[in-house]
Amino acid sequence: MHITFVAGYIDHGGAGSNISLDILAKTLCEWGHTVKVITLNVTESNTICWDTPYEVVPIREAIPAAVDGPKSALKALRGLGQETDIFHIFDPIFTPLFGTYRLLGGSTPVVSRLNSYTLFCTNNAMMDGECHKDCSIDDKIRHDDSKSSTQLFKLPQYWLADQPDGGCLGSVDHYFAQSPSVKRVYSEAGFDNAKITTITNFYNPDFTEKPTDTTEFSRPEFNFLYVGRLTHIKGVDILLRAVDRSDSTVTVDLVGDGTARENLEKTASRLSVTDQVTFHGWVDHDDLPAYYDESDVFIHPGRWEEPSGRALLEAMQYHCPAIVSDIGGPPWIVGDAGLVFEPENASELANYIDNLMQDRGRYRKLRQQSKSRLSTFEPEKLINKIENEYQKLVY
Repeated sequence: MHITFVAGYIDHGGAGSNISLDILAKTLCEWGHTVKVITLNVTESNTICWDTPYEVVPIREAIPAAVDGPKSALKALRGLGQETDIFHIFDPIFTPLFGTYRLLGGSTPVVSRLNSYTLFCTNNAMMDGECHKDCSIDDKIRHDDSKSSTQLFKLPQYWLADQPDGGCLGSVDHYFAQSPSVKRVYSEAGFDNAKITTITNFYNPDFTEKPTDTTEFSRPEFNFLYVGRLTHIKGVDILLRAVDRSDSTVTVDLVGDGTARENLEKTASRLSVTDQVTFHGWVDHDDLPAYYDESDVFIHPGRWEEPSGRALLEAMQYHCPAIVSDIGGPPWIVGDAGLVFEPENASELANYIDNLMQDRGRYRKLRQQSKSRLSTFEPEKLINKIENEYQKLVY
């Protein structure tokens, strides 16, 4: 089968979505498919760090006319559609374009990956689990934190986001939700539930190769780890408050960077937990195994409807139990291999930290359960599921 992925760009040293795309495209090639990744970046270059079995082509090279305007783009897509069996949209923001292609008679099936809420939400920071149910066009405009001049050009996007089950979005053949939580949210937002199948990320078997990082670790008995962006919606401040309220002596590694880092460093200082918390900044993905290998518990303290979370799979590969907030996809991902606390509740998180420090039997059980839970995300299982969905649409 000829499969064409569509993404903003691909960066092998980038965030989780880029890693997921690389693993999926590579695995499909290993299974005998021909894969092309078309990137729609116009001002940003792809960063390919190693040889790939799949082809990566910027849209200017794949279909030069596509950047001349909407009509030229749709005409170019018709030609591209004759060269592939299926379009798999990896970044939801590009779904309207390919939905329009189908609406206007394009013959190649289109599936879209739901790994964010950009098809109906203009501000992820507002995604609290309820706001999407009655978010009007006026709300979408008010919630959008981009410049007012930019918002003017986004009026068509606001309108499309208010028409989930009709027009171009309704013409997309199928959607792959990253978790049951994502499927529920999209269904509640008005998308056709029958067109949404839960197909999440699978783990990368190669990720458990011997760690290569040279970071020196100095630990007490228990170490906690967070890997991800340092932004408000990620809730790292909740973790810092929990460390302050905990009766246990623990250390915390924060791996990642972002707009909230300066405030988080100030918070750590104000709470007098600076000696317990290390800000590592951005770490190359190839060096992350060392951090998981040295950690006892993974913390995911998000305060928004996070679609899934590749870091949770990576933690389970190192049999590292997780404590996650009860919102979005993470509680489903960890299942019985982790503990779930009320969002924003630093005191409850602190209690879980103390409990695992004191109850080593419970901790050992969680480590064992992480091994069995990981089997849910085996590549073979999920690739088979993806292939089956492709075949339903193509044949």
